[in-house]
Parts: sequence; C-alpha cells; structure tokens
Amino acid sequence: MFCAVVYKARFFEFEFCLVNSVVINSLKMEKALHKLHNLLNSQLHDKRNVSRTIVNVVNTVVRCKAGVSESFLSVFNTISHYEDVKYFFLVALRTEIMKSEHNAKFLKNSFDLLKAIPAPNVESRELLFSYEEAASLHNEMRYSGTLHIFSQCWVNFVRNKLPPSLHCECLLWIDKHVLPVVDCPLYFTDFVISSFAMGFPLNAAALGSLKHLILSCNM
Repeated sequence: MFCAVVYKARFFEFEFCLVNSVVINSLKMEKALHKLHNLLNSQLHDKRNVSRTIVNVVNTVVRCKAGVSESFLSVFNTISHYEDVKYFFLVALRTEIMKSEHNAKFLKNSFDLLKAIPAPNVESRELLFSYEEAASLHNEMRYSGTLHIFSQCWVNFVRNKLPPSLHCECLLWIDKHVLPVVDCPLYFTDFVISSFAMGFPLNAAALGSLKHLILSCNM
C-alpha cells in the first residue's frame, strides 16, 4: 500500500506561499484558499477524496463575487502542473461550465481559473499525491485523456454568451494558448467565425484564431 502523503518538501513550499499570501477581502475566496490549504495538508490516498476536495474548491472559486484573488492563484500555480491536480480541476470545471447558463462573474472566474491550468504535457506525468490505485490512475490520466478534458472545458466555455470585454480577452487567449494544443481545433470554428462577424474590436481579436484555423485545419 502506498503511503499517502504530500511530499514534505513540497508541502513546506506551499505552506510558505500560503503564509505569505496577501490579505483577502472576500470571505468566499478566503474559504477557497482554506480548502486548497486543506488539500495540500491532507493525508490522501484515495482519488475520490482528492477529487471531492477539488470539486469543493472549484465550486467556491467560480461563485466568488469578488473574483479570483492573486493569493489563490499564487498558491494554485505552485501545484497546477501536477497531472493529478490538473486532471481533477479540469473535470470539476467542465462539470460546472456545462451547467445551464451563467452570469458574468461566474464566466470571468471560470476563465481566470481555466487560464491558470496549463495544457497537459506529454513529457511530464508527475503526480502530486500517492494513491493506492496508482497504476489505474496513471492510465486514467494518460495524456490524450487529460488533453480531451482540457479541450472540452474550453469548447464548452466559449459556447456561453460572454460579455464583450471577456469575449475579446478569450479570443486573444485561445489563439496563443488553446488552439495550438487542443485535440480538435475545429470545434472552435463557430465561436471564431461568429466573433469575426461581430465587428470591431472582436473581429480584430479573432484574426489570429481565424488564421490558425485556416492554416491548421484547411478551412
């Protein structure tokens, strides 16, 4: 049986980030940061426990009226490259994004959290936690599977009616960080073409993505 602990050296690094985080005005974001702290300080060996904790973190973050704080992101960025953390956050976000319509704050928070989750890395498959079911988990979190969930998160996100400023920001982001890596860029065709037809400034923001689709997908 695997000893289910967070590696001590890593935990002390996370603890340092938490202690030195700036003051958070939002009680909900403070709660999210506390839940993230609990995750990193837990004796976890079952993926269900890790997944459940991360779902709670995501549910809190996306509904925070004050927005995603720099304090939260500074801690999250220290763990977001681990494949198990990335996988479970993406699964939780996909579930939230696919729930009916959302208000502007939810969309902005989801966008900020999505941006903080890097695309899966085919060369680095390091897990943060040790699990009893490690062998099956590595298979579940294989590169292609995680990439598919990453792609689904973004595809479903852009299907929402985005506020103009967020719409523009999203177009610029997917051009550089999403379209080059997703498993099916063509799924973004409707979003990009409809954005281009909306006039300035969205048509200007959509140019890069439109060019990418034309060159890579033979549109």
